[in-house]
Amino acid sequence: MNRRIFLRNSIAGSLALLSTPAFNAFTLGGEAPASADLRSLLEVEDPQVTRLIRDIFRECVLGKLRPPEGTLKRTWITAGGGFYGQWIWDTMFVVDLLSILPGMERNIREIFQNYWDFQARWNAQMPAYAHDMVACMIEPKNNDWVKYPAYSQIPILAWGMERVYQRNGDKTLLQQGLAPLERFHEWYWRERDVTRVGLIAVGSYSGNIQHMWDENSGTFLSVQRDSLAQIPVATIGSWMGLAAGVPTEPMARRMAEALQTEHWTTPLPVPTVDRKDRRWKSDAYWRGDVWPAPNYQIATGLARYGYKDLAANLADRTIANAIKNGISEHYDAVSGKPLRVTFLGMSCTIATLMLDSLSGKYRARVKKASS
Repeated sequence: MNRRIFLRNSIAGSLALLSTPAFNAFTLGGEAPASADLRSLLEVEDPQVTRLIRDIFRECVLGKLRPPEGTLKRTWITAGGGFYGQWIWDTMFVVDLLSILPGMERNIREIFQNYWDFQARWNAQMPAYAHDMVACMIEPKNNDWVKYPAYSQIPILAWGMERVYQRNGDKTLLQQGLAPLERFHEWYWRERDVTRVGLIAVGSYSGNIQHMWDENSGTFLSVQRDSLAQIPVATIGSWMGLAAGVPTEPMARRMAEALQTEHWTTPLPVPTVDRKDRRWKSDAYWRGDVWPAPNYQIATGLARYGYKDLAANLADRTIANAIKNGISEHYDAVSGKPLRVTFLGMSCTIATLMLDSLSGKYRARVKKASS
């Protein structure tokens, strides 16, 4: 949904901070809902998929909830493994699924409120030109947070809030967060568009997508900040424009073609770097490996432009590998072997591929509420 349409159709403003709730029956002891509870919420036919989704909700979603601690004064979500903090990426993918569960509204509001609390703390200590940034992660035990991690990542907070609202209709969440969210986006525009051509997403703001588009590779490429000269290495970031609706129809068609070439058709797609690049390595961290969350975003974009069969193939192969090799942070693009953190938070997107009807062979959907 377009940002301005979302804001126009939503309730703007902010509310006073809410008190910390006790976790309800779904979260006591960090355990998953009973099988009967999940069956009451989801429709799943394949027993393998049932087990996979059960594990995702138990480990990647509910297992990541934490009580207030340190600088995180409210209920929060950790990423998993050694990543002990509330990340922007992981948290948005996790709250999307958390909002399917009944009685989670206040927990989710508090999870978002941690970002708005950070924004206020940041503004109190930084000069006006830096105001309204939200850090890529908030670490509860970090007393030096003004210096690290004093940077942001993709502004996915709006996507997460919209997804929660679409699932549970929580207008209080919007009332609480839209004003600080708007300020965060204004900071992003101000600080990231340093050449006034929409640097972080050329085309989304300026219309100058030709600076990043490369017809030969069929992807968008990163560019040098000052000269806008293209950096001739296609990476997983080259595909993110699909989900954002940036490509024209001819561009999207060329991207769909490119995705089916030997540059990207690893046994487990999609590698984080062009397979033909000399530095590509199938198990290297963001240098050729495969991550569930970007695959979810790419599949979303492909389906958005009408390439549903291609999206389903990508989704099914991602899900099949998780059934075979388990739920992991990322995977070897050739062997499918799991790498690093087991049950990383944002790997919950393996389930989202099914719940968003992006997959073909593997199916699951949220049951409609009875009237």
